[in-house]
Amino acid sequence: MTGCVFVTAYKKLWYFLRTYILTVPRFDLFLQGALLIVVLLETNVYLLLRRNAGTGFLRSINEDWVKLGSAGAEFILGAALGWWGRTWRNLALSGCLGITAASGLIVLAFPYEESHPLAVELCGGGTISAYFSTSTTPEDTYVSARTAFLVLTAVLCALTKISVWAHGLTYLDDHEPQNGPYFYGKFIMVI
Repeated sequence: MTGCVFVTAYKKLWYFLRTYILTVPRFDLFLQGALLIVVLLETNVYLLLRRNAGTGFLRSINEDWVKLGSAGAEFILGAALGWWGRTWRNLALSGCLGITAASGLIVLAFPYEESHPLAVELCGGGTISAYFSTSTTPEDTYVSARTAFLVLTAVLCALTKISVWAHGLTYLDDHEPQNGPYFYGKFIMVI
């Protein structure tokens, strides 16, 4: 008797999800939001790399190497990712978005320490700084780990963009092929 109640509740919940939540127009909005978030996360990664280079902890050429590496990973692994997820589009897209989000949250969780905090001179001749460091060494102990996660997040962002285009748009095209140009146009506007 109890199993029958769970099956009935599951069927009702699945009907509600398929009828009102998991519709193609809502999925289209979800994909646009996911692509926008991934683009913003990728921009944040490069800004953090530039900030580390500005403080002297990293060389400024590292940002260019990360861009080249993520483009190479996108070129090499993108086709494999698109081919691998062709039968499980929803799982491939969900996995890419989940892993990228977790890596992005780890990047944001790392503490950041400035080597030379900006100081403002006061009217009385003294200076005040917006950042007070408790350490006396000018070294950032987290620079290696943070840089590794920045590189990983940049590569994952590139692969997630491939997954959004390969799995998300083909899902939309499979369900509403007559609206394909409309979906492509909206996605190009997001970028």
